[in-house]
Amino acid sequence: MNEAPDFIIVGAAKAGTTSVFEYLGEHPDVFISTPKETDFFAYQVYGDSERYMHGVNQRAEEAIIRTPQAYRALFAPASPGQLCGEASPSYMLDARIPALIHAWNPQVKIVMLLRDPAERAWSDFLHNQLYGSEVLPPEKFREAFMDSGRRLAEGWRMNANYEIKGRYGEQLERFLSVFPREQVGVFFYDDLKADATAFMRRLYAFIGVDAGFVPRTQQRYNVNGVPGKGPLRRAMYRFLYQPHAIKRVLRHFVPASLRRRLRFGLQWRVLEKPPVLPADVRAWLAAHYRADIEKLESLTGRDLSHWKGR
Repeated sequence: MNEAPDFIIVGAAKAGTTSVFEYLGEHPDVFISTPKETDFFAYQVYGDSERYMHGVNQRAEEAIIRTPQAYRALFAPASPGQLCGEASPSYMLDARIPALIHAWNPQVKIVMLLRDPAERAWSDFLHNQLYGSEVLPPEKFREAFMDSGRRLAEGWRMNANYEIKGRYGEQLERFLSVFPREQVGVFFYDDLKADATAFMRRLYAFIGVDAGFVPRTQQRYNVNGVPGKGPLRRAMYRFLYQPHAIKRVLRHFVPASLRRRLRFGLQWRVLEKPPVLPADVRAWLAAHYRADIEKLESLTGRDLSHWKGR
């Protein structure tokens, strides 16, 4: 008998993984983990090393699942017949992780959700600013992107490497070297934006549940933005995105799934639209990733010309 989970969303970060995970959780035949990002297999590689833990806020550190017993316990509440899943974008970042996942469950379905790497990197940068883990301002984004190697050498968490997270061709190749092609589903953020219901039908079919179920795709989760103006919105921002004594108390009384939904619901009232990626930086990033995008095109058969620029 294979170990749960039955499917894992391995990334990419800031490519709609949170929304897709929530839509999966609405399906009656699917059980999703709490927390969403267990980081279990990444922890098996890095442990409590500085490189892995540096810059992890308290909420994220408490969510990391460290032992096989704790990992199995996440899926114990699933009803008979439900498929179990989790979503940890950290799993795309290290070449050792696909083999660890395969050793745990060789039949697991791997889900990759991929976004234009230029837009993904920019969104990731803004997300880290929102949570206080990015020290450079938006006009220094290119510097932060190119500084990934030095940051890692100084002990920054792998999650701070904006550049490596966009190398989808390399990452997909690694998973395909371990898993058969039919177990690796590659999905695109462009399709999610264009028709989320059709996107979810394809994903439901891939993991093996009724594809006729329709989730509430009008709801978006984990949106990006910048703190809104005004004292009330600023106070709400600090409550949502920074350490707060009340949140530490609520952890003991409010289920994590409910806390997550409340946080996502309040985001709309707190945040304003983020700045747009400058055209010159987009062109520079498209050129930077061009070879890897072409590798991804070769592996998937998908035309990604719009990622490479025109």
